[in-house]
Amino acid sequence: MKKSLSKLVLVTIFCLSGRVLGTDVGGLICTNTTWTSAGSPYVVTGASGIVIGCNATLTIEPGVVVKFNPTLAIVAGSAAFGKGNLIARGTEQLPIVFTSTNAPAAPGDWSRIHFTDFAVDATFDGDGNYLSGGILEHVIVEYAGYGNYAAVFAEKSAPFLNYCEIRHNLLEGVKATGTNAPAVKISNSQVWDNAKRGIYITDRGGYKLLNNNIHDNRDGGIYLASSANNTMIGNTISGNTTSDNGGGIYFYSSSGVNILTGNTISGNTAGWGGGICFYSSCGGNTLIENTISSNTANGGGGGIYFYYSSGTNTLTENTISSNTANSDGGGIYFNSSGSNTLTENTISSNTANNNSGGIYFYYSSGSNTLTENNINGNTASRYDGGGINFYYYSGTNKLTGNNITDNTASRDAGGIFFYYSGTNTLTGNTINGNTASDKGSGIYFDNSGNNKISTNAIQDNTSRNGSGAIYFNNSTDTPLYRNTITDNYISSGTTGGIYVTGNSERISLAGNPDDDTYNIICWNDGYQVYNNNGFNADGRNDINAVYVQWGTSDILLIMEKIFDYFDDGSKAFVMFYPFVCPGDFDLDEDVDRVDLATFVENWLRQDCAIPDWCEGTDLDLSTNVDFVDFAYFAENWLLGTGQ
Repeated sequence: MKKSLSKLVLVTIFCLSGRVLGTDVGGLICTNTTWTSAGSPYVVTGASGIVIGCNATLTIEPGVVVKFNPTLAIVAGSAAFGKGNLIARGTEQLPIVFTSTNAPAAPGDWSRIHFTDFAVDATFDGDGNYLSGGILEHVIVEYAGYGNYAAVFAEKSAPFLNYCEIRHNLLEGVKATGTNAPAVKISNSQVWDNAKRGIYITDRGGYKLLNNNIHDNRDGGIYLASSANNTMIGNTISGNTTSDNGGGIYFYSSSGVNILTGNTISGNTAGWGGGICFYSSCGGNTLIENTISSNTANGGGGGIYFYYSSGTNTLTENTISSNTANSDGGGIYFNSSGSNTLTENTISSNTANNNSGGIYFYYSSGSNTLTENNINGNTASRYDGGGINFYYYSGTNKLTGNNITDNTASRDAGGIFFYYSGTNTLTGNTINGNTASDKGSGIYFDNSGNNKISTNAIQDNTSRNGSGAIYFNNSTDTPLYRNTITDNYISSGTTGGIYVTGNSERISLAGNPDDDTYNIICWNDGYQVYNNNGFNADGRNDINAVYVQWGTSDILLIMEKIFDYFDDGSKAFVMFYPFVCPGDFDLDEDVDRVDLATFVENWLRQDCAIPDWCEGTDLDLSTNVDFVDFAYFAENWLLGTGQ
């Protein structure tokens, strides 16, 4: 009973005193000092806070709590007192806490942890393991920010932050500045609920941000200005909001090459570039295996916004999905931006309230190469280019082996829109299931010449006003060969196939049966080819369509599938030659025993695809050689001229 009473008296004294029993500290640390768990909590008092100088090291043990009276800070190194080193290494079970003496605590109660130019920088071995110097590890920093400072401020210095939690601060969580300063490494840390950016970096390069969780900061996640050659790997950046650019990450005037690998950037909101904004970042940027999803831009670039970012931008195996732009480029917006290479990315279910649900290339966006990307389910809610929009001097574009499917445009070009965009090469792409409320359900070329279109499958696209799976307007010098253009639909209107208008000169559909370069254009709603070019005596506006596989060799049936001079004397011609009865696999104009042998060799195959569709035996282009194909073959048995 006596022992219990003594405990009660001790608690009463503690409560009446109004503060935690512990160790008061303040002023200059000029000899090596250790703050132990036995002396915790340490309460920073006095007018000067803590200054570490005289080449001394302050070591803080696991489990220590450091409380700061209002306005105070801890500073490592100074011009007046020389070098200083701060080593604060907690453990997962016993973290070190830097916090406020106020109860309840509030952001901005105390000032900062400040590593100056006179702080001892962290060093690492060849494998990146910490050796010595300034470090915060398994540390919590909260309620700082008084005096317009970040909670952790690295000024021309390079501490190592590892397994930190930096939260509830009045300004930035972490800020690193200083021209030509060494790079800071931040890893395995959580930076959240800060009133400004989570991490703010300027005037230096070579940063490494590895496996951090940066979320719910109210002026954006990460800001990098005038900073080059940074590496970000395995970070989660989510739920950050800013009215400025780059809700998740903002690169401003960054040169060198910034490398982002394996990051998850989701649920962020910004003015431009909901997930990431590269603004005048001219050195080139490499993004590999990142997931960028559910971000929102009040302007353009729901997922990523590249603005005047020249150099080489390379995106490989990223997933960019379910992002929204209230302007253009739901998934990605390239604005006047360098040479862009996109390979094996998935860009899906993004929405733009103006142009281009998936990718928007705007005004001199360099040389663009897209290879084996999946671009599907994107929506341009108001204007053009459901999947991709190359708009106004958007450079030389090469698209190879992409799947562009199930995209929607509320006006033109469900799949791809080329507007004043020259030298476009499309090879081996699948452009299926796209919808345009107006023209060009698959591809729309507007004032975009010098195109080469080969071995593409353009199928099952829908134009609601019936103006073509492929639409050419004032777009010249375009050969098409070995394409499959079938089963495209119209809700109303005339042409499910190819529509040519506006004096689009020298459009060629001509094939060569000797090297199998003919196009398959059949089974589209309405006209297969509609030539709305005006009549011109020199033939520039005629469409060369010799050796096209129309699904029949009957001249009258082919003429019914074509609109040209013979339907309206003011229009130019479609020059065709009746070619290929279904079943004439060797192209000798006879359906005979040789063709039967070819059919038998391919019977019941299930792997048919462009360009040869199982040597042509998959007559209904279903990817299978089955009884439907046999019925087509039987209908034409022994047709031809040689029997």
